[in-house]
Amino acid sequence: MKTQTDARLTLSYLRKLERENYLAMAAVVFLSAAGFCGLLYHVGGSSYPDFVSNIMYPLTSFVGASMAFITASCIHWFFVACS
Repeated sequence: MKTQTDARLTLSYLRKLERENYLAMAAVVFLSAAGFCGLLYHVGGSSYPDFVSNIMYPLTSFVGASMAFITASCIHWFFVACS
């Protein structure tokens, strides 16, 4: 398999991708810590984790969908601008 690069793959573009990776990792760590703390300290005064899971599931789904949208729009922009 040959790797082929050209002028489209610039250093600034690669740095932007690196920053986005750190942002995604920070979001995962924050959401995981928030969910763990919510389950540990029984948020809402209930012994059942329903309250935490009912908040965390839509929140994580929204974060995942927004990251997928950002990735798709960046890929689309990259190929449209360079063709």
